[in-house]
Amino acid sequence: MPYFSISGGVPLSGCCRIHGAKNAVLPILAAAVLTRKPVRLLDVPELTDVSNMCKILRLLGCRVAREGAALLIDGADADCFALPEDLSKELRSSIFLLGPVLGRFRQAVVTYPGGCEIGNRPIDLHLKGLSALQAQIVEEGADRRGGPPHPLRRRFAYRCDDPPRLSLRRRNGKHHDGRYRR
Repeated sequence: MPYFSISGGVPLSGCCRIHGAKNAVLPILAAAVLTRKPVRLLDVPELTDVSNMCKILRLLGCRVAREGAALLIDGADADCFALPEDLSKELRSSIFLLGPVLGRFRQAVVTYPGGCEIGNRPIDLHLKGLSALQAQIVEEGADRRGGPPHPLRRRFAYRCDDPPRLSLRRRNGKHHDGRYRR
């Protein structure tokens, strides 16, 4: 197994530039859907996944502009709660949009995400989390060509008709369900 061996005896000094990371940027881009105010991200890498997430945001109605290494996202006019099937299949992190879209529009329609060369990574934690927050999860349809449904062809619709249940708000020291919690 290859390894690095570093020998020295001399203290290290100097500067090293830390660049923006794709895995940090993608969830932040998804969260930008929640606000109607402009969001500016600095040092955003120019990668296919970032570009695809920006395309999805535009299709949801957000304005997205790149200024050098910065991205400006303005979701004031976002008006769509259905993620595009083709881009969702290319981008594993499209699932990050599920919560913010549901939070903003009280409903979301998504396709199973794709784009993972590692293999199948289930989204059940996302679904369980939303169920725990009282979101109604409905599986609609399957592959229109017939036969058994293929996991990447299924589309899910999420709806939350009771917005106060999306957060655990305290009222007189109690949460919305009447139980005391820390």
